[in-house]
Amino acid sequence: SNRQQSEHYKTRTKVGDSDMSDLQVFTYANSRYLALDGRVKSVTVDGDSSKAYRSCTVEINNAVNMRESVLKFENGKELRVIYKNTEVFRGIVFQNSIDTDANTTLVAHDYNYYLVKNADTVNYKNKTASQILSELCGKYGIPTGSIAGTGYVIPKFIKKGTVYELVM
Repeated sequence: SNRQQSEHYKTRTKVGDSDMSDLQVFTYANSRYLALDGRVKSVTVDGDSSKAYRSCTVEINNAVNMRESVLKFENGKELRVIYKNTEVFRGIVFQNSIDTDANTTLVAHDYNYYLVKNADTVNYKNKTASQILSELCGKYGIPTGSIAGTGYVIPKFIKKGTVYELVM
């Protein structure tokens, strides 16, 4: 049989590779929100069309005396990357690790991560696709703009899956 595989695309972008002066990274450290000015060694934003979310890895010079960490980072806190005055990433820190020289690597995922980590079962009757989508987004606090409607009423819509699968 001739099965056509769907293509997926991966992207990896080194942010500010040539000019770190246009790069700003903000996150929580030492229990307060702050800019990591002068400490960022590299920022990489990864995406893959087979996933609903993007990831960001930030390498930070976090050492004093080549041994002690200056900043203590917290998982579960927001991380933002701004390049040339444009926000290029916003997400939540899920991992932070320290190497033997006290340099820190943060790994964050954007908010779409939660769409693939939460599942639900929905049961709708006599609703349009736009009504179903609007209700799902409202239930999970996902902001929407205007949703175009087809006018077609779906007699019965029962589905189980991740929130991402439900809205797709």
